[in-house]
Amino acid sequence: MNRYEIETPIWQALLGRVLADYMVGKGFDLAPEALYIPENESGSVHQLLNGGDTSPGTQSSTTTKVAQPAVQIREEMEAVILTRRRDQPDFFPADGLDYLSRHNLLLFNPQPLEPAYLHQMTDCFWSYARFPEGKVRPSRPAFMIISPFATQKLGEMSNLKPIMPGVYEYNDLLSHFMVLIIDQLLDIPENLLWFLFSFNEEKVTRALNQYVPNRPEGKLNLPTLAELYTKIGLLKP
Repeated sequence: MNRYEIETPIWQALLGRVLADYMVGKGFDLAPEALYIPENESGSVHQLLNGGDTSPGTQSSTTTKVAQPAVQIREEMEAVILTRRRDQPDFFPADGLDYLSRHNLLLFNPQPLEPAYLHQMTDCFWSYARFPEGKVRPSRPAFMIISPFATQKLGEMSNLKPIMPGVYEYNDLLSHFMVLIIDQLLDIPENLLWFLFSFNEEKVTRALNQYVPNRPEGKLNLPTLAELYTKIGLLKP
């Protein structure tokens, strides 16, 4: 099994859980309804997060109702939504998170990031930023795309501006969003949060051993990630 055989919503759900734990005490909410998973994927996600089998073709025996945001997100946008309860800025040791706003939509793409994907997301972000009937949201959302790798073509995009190692700002006529490439980030302890999703054996092993969750329930995410990486052959059983 490789990482592409494990559905993106599973990686996205785990990223949401890890971020929810990381944001404890930093003025953010991550409610269950803020994690959007297309209906046809909810069974496998439910199984993974509750210790079941996630092999391809395995169906969940439990029906899971996954709540959706008030504004419909397109199915290709499995996303974590973070909302801030207060206005004062916070300091986030992990690179890239200082660009968060009051309302944030974060997407995890496990495949090498390509220009075509960014172009596709500009339309999705534009649609999400507006209420039905064309009304603009009161708080302009901030968007971030997170990926373990990028293709060489990504660095050739004229509208992708490097902010710091691994963190980019994308601007075009429709959208503005941040892009985070995990394998380009500085190799520092503050980025262990991201290295949990790096698909790099050495960095994943180090992050699983050294990352310290904020809550007891946050520790449950680490063995789940280790199980996934073992299934795809990145880690040894």
